[in-house]
Amino acid sequence: MKEEYIKAGKIASKVREKSKKLLKEGASIQAIVKKVESWIHENKGGIAFPVNISLNDYAAHDTASGKDNRKLNRGDVVKVDIGVHVNGFIADTAYTVEIRTKKHKKMLEANKEALQKVLKMVEPGVKLCKIGALVEKEAEKNGFKPIKNLSGHSLEQWNLHAGLTIPNYDNGDKTVIKDDTAVAIEPFFTNGFGEVVNAREKKIFMLEKRLPVRLPKVRDILKYIEENYKTFPFSKAWLEKEFGRGWVNISLPILIKSGCLKSFPALKEKKEGIVSQFEHTIVFFNGKKVITTL
Repeated sequence: MKEEYIKAGKIASKVREKSKKLLKEGASIQAIVKKVESWIHENKGGIAFPVNISLNDYAAHDTASGKDNRKLNRGDVVKVDIGVHVNGFIADTAYTVEIRTKKHKKMLEANKEALQKVLKMVEPGVKLCKIGALVEKEAEKNGFKPIKNLSGHSLEQWNLHAGLTIPNYDNGDKTVIKDDTAVAIEPFFTNGFGEVVNAREKKIFMLEKRLPVRLPKVRDILKYIEENYKTFPFSKAWLEKEFGRGWVNISLPILIKSGCLKSFPALKEKKEGIVSQFEHTIVFFNGKKVITTL
């Protein structure tokens, strides 16, 4: 188990650093997503969730769609969130860059520093609320707000969100981090309201349960999802590559309505504030701390 977490972390770290060279003015979001996901496979990793590229006031759950013509523009604040697994053991990492401007430099630096301080203080026995309090303090002393309804999370084999919620503010949760636990720490900062709401876009989905469906083609798509993505989130674009846009557009609403799939709307800052994010994965083994994605 330990070796698989560490291997996933090394792949995620390598791909993350390599991806930074792709973030240039005029770059295609679809091309970036495809390239980063291909690098994960080339390095013998599995994709734990679609590569998220969320711009400006979008915080998470945005990725490339089949007809995505978006390009990066000067001044964009770009969050890149990457998940890699090895035999289901996950490394989750993220960073933020600003394209060719420095308007939000202070927020990005403060956000990154907050993550580093949490990485130093978190150990088995630390209360979750203490982690959140540190993130909140670092945000507010620099004139920003943590996003209170986004959080880090524990990780288990084949389970991206395994039960623990790692808050980005002091929520009073006295649950402690335990040994032999993997956690993703991901503080989000904003100059806006401090909460996210669901946007209209839905590009990421996940298998909830295998239930009977009537149409044979829809059954085929459900079987493909179960066999290829298992319990991990997947993108609409991946399915379109295999089955075509028409059948995917027919099938997804049916599978969601039947309870087979869960959808993840893109998440947007409530007052359209700019959002930043930095993230690393920590695994505790026999009292030792390993930050797998450094």
